[in-house]
Amino acid sequence: MDQRRQPSARSHLHSPANNSGLVSSANSFFNSLLVRKAIVDDKSLSMTAQNCKVIAKDGAATLTGVVKTTDERDQIASLASSSGAATVVNQLEIAKEN
Repeated sequence: MDQRRQPSARSHLHSPANNSGLVSSANSFFNSLLVRKAIVDDKSLSMTAQNCKVIAKDGAATLTGVVKTTDERDQIASLASSSGAATVVNQLEIAKEN
């Protein structure tokens, strides 16, 4: 009896040809962690600013949420860029004063 294993219907998911998507996804996740860490470690930023959302994909970091000042908005974009994001899409909004 032939004991060789037959490829399963899902074996193509782990083929080298399809690993580029997995690697890209892992790189995006790692980049978002680097940007997030840089933001959280910057104690000059308000808690509001530190809670902004970072979405990294294909080398670009998109920043969303609310910050208190334009200085915080600019600082977060700078941190994202210096953390390895090739492109920064800054969609951070300045909080409205009451």
